[in-house]
Amino acid sequence: MHPLVDCLVNRNQTIDVLMQAPHCPTDEISKLILEIQKLHEALSKLDSDLMKRKLSSLILRSNALNLKESPSIDLTIIFLMNLSDLYSLQVDGENVFKILNNALSFITDKVHPSVRAQLIFTIEFYRIQYRDGFESSKNELCKLQKKIKFKTALDKAIYIGIFKLLASEAYLREDGVHSLFIKLSKAIKNKNSLLKIKFFDCVARGDLDLSQKLLDQIPASDIDLPVQEHKVFLNFQKNNWNSSSWGIGFQTGRKPWLQHFVLLHEGKPTQALKIIKSLVGGKIVSYSEIQKNLLFAELANGHIESSLFLLKKYLIFNAGHYFNAFYQMYFELINNNYSMARRYYEDVSKACVKYKSEGKLDFYLNLAPNISPSDIRKMQRTPYITNLKSNKNIFETSNNTEESKDVIIGSSEATKTIGEEIKKYADINVPILILGETGVGKDIVARNLHNLSKRSKEKFLAINCGAINDSLLQSELFGHVSGAFTGAEKDRVGVFEAAGKGTVFLDEFGEITPQLQIALLRTLENREVRPVGATETRSINCHILLATNANLQEMVDQKKFRKDLLFRINKLIIQISPLRDRTKDILDLVKHYFAIEREDQKSPRLSQKLEEAFINYPWPGNIRELKNEIEIARVLNSEKSKYDVDDFKKLFKIKKETVVESDQSLEGTEVPVLNQAEADLKRALELRKSRSKGEQRIARIKSLLDSLGKVYRVDLVDILQVTPKTVTSDLKKLIQEGYISRIEPTSAPCTHYFVINKIKE
Repeated sequence: MHPLVDCLVNRNQTIDVLMQAPHCPTDEISKLILEIQKLHEALSKLDSDLMKRKLSSLILRSNALNLKESPSIDLTIIFLMNLSDLYSLQVDGENVFKILNNALSFITDKVHPSVRAQLIFTIEFYRIQYRDGFESSKNELCKLQKKIKFKTALDKAIYIGIFKLLASEAYLREDGVHSLFIKLSKAIKNKNSLLKIKFFDCVARGDLDLSQKLLDQIPASDIDLPVQEHKVFLNFQKNNWNSSSWGIGFQTGRKPWLQHFVLLHEGKPTQALKIIKSLVGGKIVSYSEIQKNLLFAELANGHIESSLFLLKKYLIFNAGHYFNAFYQMYFELINNNYSMARRYYEDVSKACVKYKSEGKLDFYLNLAPNISPSDIRKMQRTPYITNLKSNKNIFETSNNTEESKDVIIGSSEATKTIGEEIKKYADINVPILILGETGVGKDIVARNLHNLSKRSKEKFLAINCGAINDSLLQSELFGHVSGAFTGAEKDRVGVFEAAGKGTVFLDEFGEITPQLQIALLRTLENREVRPVGATETRSINCHILLATNANLQEMVDQKKFRKDLLFRINKLIIQISPLRDRTKDILDLVKHYFAIEREDQKSPRLSQKLEEAFINYPWPGNIRELKNEIEIARVLNSEKSKYDVDDFKKLFKIKKETVVESDQSLEGTEVPVLNQAEADLKRALELRKSRSKGEQRIARIKSLLDSLGKVYRVDLVDILQVTPKTVTSDLKKLIQEGYISRIEPTSAPCTHYFVINKIKE
């Protein structure tokens, strides 16, 4: 076993101890893992600019690595998990999952079970932050707990990490979770870790007395950043808003949104909402991480339309949490529906008694600036009337929304042609190939092919071939028998069999390996599968749809895709054009996504400039990008009734108009003071922009120095694409700052280079 893998899996050593040990590995991958770990330890001590520089440097070096030269598969997976952490610090969810999917592709039977478990935990952790909310990941985490064997130090660390997550969201008292925690308490002897888990749980539930007792038992040396952040929230609940007595401020924590609680307490809901939106808009935190805080802030401002939009999304991602009824009650109160508010108030009150979370309910009721004691009394006096139309559960996703997920939107000829092809091909029982760039809606076309076929009442099973490694994908597709490989404890039916008479959709199937291409070809030709480890084949009766964004003919020419498989699937093809080639669809899609979940089902007004900007933008991410941008705009603008191009500044990268100096003399010409002021401002902005380019250039030089240790002037000229004079000027500035020194090995200028002195931390 590689020494670093051995340290992380089997030993409970700190990074400092490992780096000083004689067996500390020196390969480049190990060095980067250790540096990333050190960066995490130093996060609270670094200013934002220095942290960004270090992040950029580490990512640059990481992406330059050749993982094929890795001395260990386990080490490769550990490295990729650490790299995903770097992208998460940049709030770059897309790259987080690209890296983790890459890590999944390395999973084989040879991977250590603890490393495999750590990867699953990491994926679920980031699903909570960036995608699905807590509820679905909670179920996966509980499954993972049952599989962990408790044989290694890493197993125990994963187990503790899972319970810290569950405790922070007040899930620890749920029946199934609590019984698992009792087992953990007996199996793990680390008293301080158990104290932290219990402390997180008590703070999340609002049990103030027990929270303080547990906090007092945690040794000062063991009070890390998560404990400090929970300590801040404990002070909020104790009505202690004097930050000087906390021992930690917002600035040193990883949760800058904590400050909005203070503003809500001070009766400033508008400023609180502004802070939350700035954090989401500036990508300082992810939308999923801050979702419930944004929802509470919208409710506190009495924004009915935007609160309903956010609440429906929140309930989808967090279905089943006992505290959900509080947000439903809050919405009904600001909507003056006291009858329904009473129903939800009774639900959340009973749940909080069951889970010993009355303190949490009291805190949020007191924090809400637009819920008064008289509102609560009126709500409690109002009878809850059953079978009343006004009591319809408006939080259920509307039929309009559910249906819209599978509707093909657009009035262009290309989109109309796709609709006609779907109707024509739906009942033809041969494989259908769907081609198009990422984000064009290949999955929606596949779903429509199923819905319009005679198989529509049967199962529709989709699988992303690009997100699963070879051995796991083989089992997912064809199934396996008990004992076929390590971990195959019982028979498993593959997706082709499980679909029955329904439809199987293989997305990104161009990513599958040549070995699987052979197996898939046999399945398509013979309509049968052979599970892994089985000796006999089994017949299948499903319709198979395949989609890819790859150029399959080019892959055939490069010997990456089998020619006979391409011939087999090349019979019925639906080609989806990129959004930039069907501009007539763009405004149809924009208005569609703006209208979803609005009470009147109508899109807000869009300015002409905004419509033109939407049409002229190239949409490299296609429909997926458009949908995400509109969703964020709705969140950040509280569902306002009119949108302008300024609401999408970052997307369209709007630049100030450049001021061009005229050759004509202005002497004797009177310029109105207001116009002159505007001209001065424009010129100042232009100069600032020019100055910022120089700052960006110097930042790039610093990043290269951080990564390489030394740089040559001639290399910088080529990399930065500027003149030698400009590079010389930048280097002189850095020398004057004391940031770098010039080294002259010989008198020849071509041998001169520049080295970094020291970064002041």
